[in-house]
Amino acid sequence: MKLALAVGAEAAEVRAVEIGKAIEPDTVDVSDKVRDMLDVIAEAVSAEVEMSTAATDDDLSVLDLHKLRSEERPAREWLENELIALRQITKITAGSGVGKTIFKANLGLCWSLGRAALDIENGKPRQLTRPLRVLYIDGEVGPDWWAEYLDKMAAPLELPNLLVKSFPDWPPLTTTYGAAMFWELVDHHQPDVVILDTLSSFIDGDENDSSTWIAFDNRITLPLKARGLTAIFADHTGKNTDLGARGSSAKSSKIDVEWSIEQSPKGSNGLLLRNLKARTGRLPEKVRLRRVDGPLAHVRSGEDVAAGIVSAPMDAKVMSVIDQLDAWNVAVSTGQPTISTRLRAEGFKVGDETVRQAIKHRRQRDAK
Repeated sequence: MKLALAVGAEAAEVRAVEIGKAIEPDTVDVSDKVRDMLDVIAEAVSAEVEMSTAATDDDLSVLDLHKLRSEERPAREWLENELIALRQITKITAGSGVGKTIFKANLGLCWSLGRAALDIENGKPRQLTRPLRVLYIDGEVGPDWWAEYLDKMAAPLELPNLLVKSFPDWPPLTTTYGAAMFWELVDHHQPDVVILDTLSSFIDGDENDSSTWIAFDNRITLPLKARGLTAIFADHTGKNTDLGARGSSAKSSKIDVEWSIEQSPKGSNGLLLRNLKARTGRLPEKVRLRRVDGPLAHVRSGEDVAAGIVSAPMDAKVMSVIDQLDAWNVAVSTGQPTISTRLRAEGFKVGDETVRQAIKHRRQRDAK
């Protein structure tokens, strides 16, 4: 039986997969895992077989260049100003121990809550147009890390838009089977953002071999672009951090933007981001950040570090109290007993610690 598989509805290439000649269930002991893989392949193929037999209008269409150039194009939408844009493929490379997973988890958490992680407007975290569904595919740290670090980031207990798949039991994403399982997960959860941490955890083959990355791009990167999804890839730097990720140069050929991260000074909480690639426009050569505690977050260099708490993802109850106090124009000097009394009189059920945190944030914010 010959089946045509398009990995992702808008994938750039269609490959033929021979099934049946390689595995004869009546004569070969096929493991449950292999059967599951074949089921995934069959499901992915079923919707594509008819399309593969004849060209569709979409297959034959080309860009209308006149219309493309005549219509007003929407402004680029930034998730983090001049760092990460919506609907682009961004790669973040760093050496071991720098904290790239902490950084990406912080980004994903904030986006899932509907705000930027690094940008401040009017003393508050810049709001996105809406909360984004973030699918974080973790091949590095595991469930215990997530429980610990989400607590450190003061994340709300309920996080409906942050979806973490930890250590998926997949074949490599450079293979047809692995890619089919990846796309099954993406199709099921319908994310706006996919974070893959790290690339080396999800491939086979030599990182220095361009064919490894051609296979990965054809199955994963290009379909992500065709769907208009935002993706963040994490990668390890080589010996020379100025050159970016280790391995073949083909590794970065299809991405839009690449940033390297290093500690600056070494061993400190300072982070230096260097722009190594910007396909779609000029970006800053360097961006400096600082990692802060109370709760764990990242702030841009030059910001008052104390005010960094304001830009951190806070508990939803704290945020709601701050918003309500601002709406009432309550003076920042007002004490906890007065605020607690009014909140409860207005029907707000909040604890004293929540009120104290809200007061602390408002005072630090207004002291900038």
